[in-house]
Amino acid sequence: MSTDFSKYFGLQREDIKLKNIDNNPFIIFYLELSKNKITPKWLKGLIDGRDIRDEIDRLTNQASFEYDLKIPFKTVATDLETGEKVVIDKGKISNAIVASLSRPGTFVPFKFEDKILVDGGLVDPVPADVVREMGADIVIGVSLRNIQKDVPAKIDNVISITIRSIYIMLEELNEVSSSKADIIIKPQYRGPLSFDMSREEKIKLIQIGEEETKKIIPLLKKLIDSY
Repeated sequence: MSTDFSKYFGLQREDIKLKNIDNNPFIIFYLELSKNKITPKWLKGLIDGRDIRDEIDRLTNQASFEYDLKIPFKTVATDLETGEKVVIDKGKISNAIVASLSRPGTFVPFKFEDKILVDGGLVDPVPADVVREMGADIVIGVSLRNIQKDVPAKIDNVISITIRSIYIMLEELNEVSSSKADIIIKPQYRGPLSFDMSREEKIKLIQIGEEETKKIIPLLKKLIDSY
C-alpha cells in the first residue's frame, strides 16, 4: 500500500531487434521496417523492471525456486523474439516475477538467460495448463476482463487505435485461456486504475477480489468432495 511506483519510471533508448513476429502482437512506438526485421528506435517502456526485481529481492531475501518455496510456483512470460511461451521455474523468483509482469508499452522488456521477455499474458493469460502439468487436480483461474477504467480510452491516432485493437484481441484470448480452468473468478470493477491510485482505491480492489473469491467456495467444496 505504501509503495511509490512513480520512482520506478524512467526512459530507455537501448535498441533491440525482433524477429519472427509476423503473427504476434507487439506494442512498438516507432518502427523502421526492412523485410522481416523490426528495430525500435525510441522508448522501450516507462518502467525498468530491474528496479522492481531488486525490491522483490529485498522483500524475499533473494528467494529462489530451488531452495525457498514451500508452495510450488512457476511464472509464464513471452519470448519477444520468437513469440513463444516461456515457463520460468528456476533461479531467483524475482527474475521470474518481473519477466512475467513486463507488459509491453509500460515495462522495458526484461532480459533473462539470453532471452528478451515480456508479459506472459500475450500468449497464455490464464495458464491453467501450466499448473495442471505441475500436478494440480483443481485449477482456479482469475479473469480480469471486467476490471476497467472509468474513463473511456481515447482512440484518435494510429498508436491508440493499434493498442486498443491489440487489447481487444488479448481480452478474447483471456476468455479462451481461462476456459481451461475448473473455476474462474471474475471480479467486476469500473474506476481509477493507475500507479498513483489512493490507498482507499487499492483497498477497494482487494476487497472486490475477496468477495468474488468467497462466491466460488461452495463450488470449490463440491469439486473437492468429488475427488
